Amino acid sequence: MTALIDVKPGANLLQIGGQDVEVRLPAEDAGIRAVFWSDPCFSSKWIGCAYAEVFNTFENSIAMLNAVFSDPSMDMFSILGDNFYDQTGELATTFFDRLSPDVKRRFMLVVNGNHDIWVCGSPGCGDENDNFGIGQMQYYAADPVASRIPPQDDVNFMDFSVDPDIRKAWTSFQNVGTNFLVYHKLGNIGFLAFSGAALFTDMLPYFTEACDYFVETQPAVVFLLGHWNGGGLGCALGMSVPKVHQELLQLTSCKALGNRLKYMDGHEHCNYVQANATEPVGFMIGAHGMSDSACEAQYGFLFLDSTSARVRRVLASAVKRLQAVVVWDCGPLIHSQPWCLA
Repeated sequence: MTALIDVKPGANLLQIGGQDVEVRLPAEDAGIRAVFWSDPCFSSKWIGCAYAEVFNTFENSIAMLNAVFSDPSMDMFSILGDNFYDQTGELATTFFDRLSPDVKRRFMLVVNGNHDIWVCGSPGCGDENDNFGIGQMQYYAADPVASRIPPQDDVNFMDFSVDPDIRKAWTSFQNVGTNFLVYHKLGNIGFLAFSGAALFTDMLPYFTEACDYFVETQPAVVFLLGHWNGGGLGCALGMSVPKVHQELLQLTSCKALGNRLKYMDGHEHCNYVQANATEPVGFMIGAHGMSDSACEAQYGFLFLDSTSARVRRVLASAVKRLQAVVVWDCGPLIHSQPWCLA
């Protein structure tokens, strides 16, 4: 049975599939370490994976995760959409079957992208074989806003009220946005994840609620996590990540966060600092096997480290060789103001 359960800071011993699994929850306001991908691919079964062989993405991505998460200081793994370009779940299963228990026992947050809704990548070519994120929200289960909206509860915590087979509206978003809207604080970092295919007006009450929560809990930094970096290809009006970031800063509570509210997205298959204010606030991390005319061949990830009283993000990309660049280091956190100063 899958269900939402409470865990306490420190080690939590769980029984999963007959195995003992230790899940460690960082103490509130403790530093964390996390790895972020977006748009990962290793197979061209449904959509061409341009650099699958060039970068040997299947073997190297697995080896990277197994190596990184063998370190006991790691806390979280996140994918920001277009999760293996997989219509049936078979590619995800093939990939995750090769990951060690050390990877799987860490906290995971997976975002909904256009290819996760319509495998072709656009509503115009959607058909009855697409899963509209219904498979994704179960395989990569989170604690979504939907879990506390009746009739959902801690056991039946997803909203299955939209049945694509009844509606047969293959060229529209056949799901509920609250299944993908997640916000929480892990250690000293806040996260707010959402699907850009949902309507902004439907998500606004929960965006506001999340902002209120972050103002109350005071994380060092809050990351808005989404997929689309711009409109089109199934992104609802005003629901690209940069646009939602802009709109959140107009809300009274989120406005107080200022540059502490940052974002990551994908969709474009490149890795770079996407937006700068007085410090970097937006990070494009979409290069993990796919090609894009906006950049040369790239394959990389983003590493977040908020330990040792500082917050750092390292962007690592391979072109001919692996290059790691510290794209943002806010320096020591001040006790009375635990966030990066402009």
